[in-house]
Amino acid sequence: MANEINVSVVGNCQVAGIGKALRILASSATVTVNQVNLLFTPGEKEKRSCILASILTSDLVFSQPLRAIYSELSEPVLQSELGSKIVVIPNIFFEGFHPNMRYAAAPDSRLSGSWVAITVSRS
Repeated sequence: MANEINVSVVGNCQVAGIGKALRILASSATVTVNQVNLLFTPGEKEKRSCILASILTSDLVFSQPLRAIYSELSEPVLQSELGSKIVVIPNIFFEGFHPNMRYAAAPDSRLSGSWVAITVSRS
């Protein structure tokens, strides 16, 4: 189809839903979902390289802000590579179900585990 557009969505676990919504809203688009928050396993560099190659061939990229720990997939790198083809979208945080839970991480690292959170007291 001549009018088909290739769209990539890059970010955390929320990109699955965003990708699904884009497929419904733009049915003629090819939407590729890249959930990168799980790339903390052996072979992650090769996976990031494959994702980057896919992203660079996209006509439009929606990306959540990704920190430096994602190296070539971080927001500053993607913005310099893609220019006007990238739209940075926010991460969505909803505290309603678990108001005392927080993620724990340092600026350039992430705590390991299937789901790491700390409980904080609200006074």
